Amino acid sequence: MIRFLRWQTARVLALALLGWVFAGAAGARAEAVAGVTNPKEARDAWVSDMAGVISDDTERQINAVIDNLDARTSAEIAVVTIRRTDGETPKDFATALFNRWGIGKKGKDNGILVLLVLDARRVEVETGYGVEGDLPDSRVGGILQAQAVPRFRQGDYGGGLLAVTRQLASILGGGSPAPPSPGTTSGGAGRSAPPYRPPLRFPRPEPEPYPWHLPLGVAVLLLGPLIAYAVWRSNIRHCDCGKRMRRLTEEQDDAYLSRDQKTEEDLGAVDWRAWRCDACQKHRIEPRRSWRFSDCPGCKRHTVKVQSSTVIRQPTYERTGLRRVVRTCRFPGCKHRDVENEVIPKRVRSTSSGSSWSSSGSDWSSSSSSSGSFGGGSSGGGGAGASW
Repeated sequence: MIRFLRWQTARVLALALLGWVFAGAAGARAEAVAGVTNPKEARDAWVSDMAGVISDDTERQINAVIDNLDARTSAEIAVVTIRRTDGETPKDFATALFNRWGIGKKGKDNGILVLLVLDARRVEVETGYGVEGDLPDSRVGGILQAQAVPRFRQGDYGGGLLAVTRQLASILGGGSPAPPSPGTTSGGAGRSAPPYRPPLRFPRPEPEPYPWHLPLGVAVLLLGPLIAYAVWRSNIRHCDCGKRMRRLTEEQDDAYLSRDQKTEEDLGAVDWRAWRCDACQKHRIEPRRSWRFSDCPGCKRHTVKVQSSTVIRQPTYERTGLRRVVRTCRFPGCKHRDVENEVIPKRVRSTSSGSSWSSSGSDWSSSSSSSGSFGGGSSGGGGAGASW
């Protein structure tokens, strides 16, 4: 009984520690370029708020400004927020992400990427070749200092991104018809907006980075011995005579297996394990079944496996799909064959973390934008950034 309680206590401590480690890893997640949600592919939008710092209303306003710009000039602007990069500088991350998505129209290269990296307290504006004449690096830097930095210092990330987007769209479009946010004035192509003067309010406290290395270090020190003990304990068996049984090797246990059991092992369907008591010569055999196989209703063996899987109807956002799955028994001499139509769930529209979106109530239309992806533009690293 005492041994059982010790084992259960060790299991509880291990599970709690694992939860701590995974919670820390989740809180400190770094984004890779390939892991950033493409808003055009996900929901034909322009904003990918993976850091969850933009309100729904502000996101709709940003989408409206960019959609209007795209309809009038074919220029594209993507707005992205992340918590941290996976080791790259924000600038290198922005350039790689811009070219991966192909922001802007192919041949025109009239795209812009506005990237906010929250933990680095850095915002980068990446420009395509085709807009560098209207938006040289110095002008982009001035926009960020006037429109973004003061708001970011107050914790108003969404407002700062909206102001920057309005200013960029105004310059590219020769004066954006979208109404400016309260307290700002959108200038034309030849003038800049006045500096933003933030209202009196308490700044939002910055979250401290999670010290994920601490629980990870503890996990390495404590979980290693616990896992080793669990593996060792799982191989222990006791005979009816009270003696401890000896686990046989793969070569030794073949002497105790039937021909059918050896066939299951050869197929990779079941790993049969054998223990032997040296005191009374008794033995015990236990199966370890593979999840890739299932039980056969014909021969009663664990040897049924998927032979083929064919999609009959692709799923959409409005209806489910259909897949034809053929399963056959791999045991020699068994002719069992099962054909089943499986339902494929509907596709789910991806949303940015920390925000939600739906087509109902939206104040913008995507009829004039390139549905499904950006236009294929490229950037050579132009643009500017700012810290706050």
